[in-house]
Amino acid sequence: MLVGTKSGTPNQFRFVVFDGRRGVALYRVSDGKLREKKWLVHFSGFWYISVANPALSPNGRWIYLPLHADTAIVDLQTQRLHWLGRARRLPDGGYIAEVYRLCWSPDSRYLLGTSGGVAGELILCQPLQQGYRVLVKGDVYGYGWYPDAQHIWFVKRGVDGQFHWYRRNLRSGQVKRLGASERRRINTDWDMTLSPFRWLDVPVMRMLKPSEWTPRFVAACTAQRQVRVRFDRQAPNRRLFIEWRNGRSVKLEAPLGVHRMFLWDLSANHQWALVVCSEQGGSRWYLVDLNRDCWEPLVFSVDVERAITPSAGAVIRAEFEQSARLLFG
Repeated sequence: MLVGTKSGTPNQFRFVVFDGRRGVALYRVSDGKLREKKWLVHFSGFWYISVANPALSPNGRWIYLPLHADTAIVDLQTQRLHWLGRARRLPDGGYIAEVYRLCWSPDSRYLLGTSGGVAGELILCQPLQQGYRVLVKGDVYGYGWYPDAQHIWFVKRGVDGQFHWYRRNLRSGQVKRLGASERRRINTDWDMTLSPFRWLDVPVMRMLKPSEWTPRFVAACTAQRQVRVRFDRQAPNRRLFIEWRNGRSVKLEAPLGVHRMFLWDLSANHQWALVVCSEQGGSRWYLVDLNRDCWEPLVFSVDVERAITPSAGAVIRAEFEQSARLLFG
């Protein structure tokens, strides 16, 4: 049997798959069967993902795609590939990579991050423009967005060897050094600890107080920032907490026999979860009713299974047709 069609049970899904030799494809699945396959962009040669995970913009239009030597944006609306950074070719046949570690702004207008790996300069990109604007030169060990998308925070190592926290107004360029209370807010406040909108390097995380460890465990949030997904500290591969801003919380614990699970999406009404689990002998997809803690295995047709197995390529988005649009850091 293919995935069930019980009344009220979601049975339509979308999968975005990265194929390093061909491009990025969208698969629409209904009742376990492939209803549509569409190439969003095409590649020539061989490409692979590096530095960071691909990330959907909060408005659902773009996917940030860090490749092995270049940084790109997939425009889901126009089905075009836009380059933020292109590798610079050298006379000897080598190249200088232009791969940027970036995170989206809450309003999807910008991407903030670093060029050239860890402790690089802090840069600002726009989805449809190649290149970047340098905000801070060198030694940046963390950064993130304020909810208004007009201010950012960043961590920079000073000449004294210590990490210092700052806030910058993107319009005026005004920079202010932050005290302990604002640093604490950045690492404890609901809106400031959401992983899709921040990044912090390990040396800085090690210096935080236990009361400021929330960002270590927040794995994802919905586009509207009303629901977040948090790892359990004792069993991060098998137990998650889905938490609402209003205080509601649901525990999601993998069934026996599951080594690792990954929550890909929540339905628009927040009742259902789309989960893939690593089990003995392979992986399996589940539809989970969060109200009843009921796990239902999804069974797909052969062509769908072939498309979404790791040997075929990398699934970079898996979501409900009616999706809450879960975003990842």
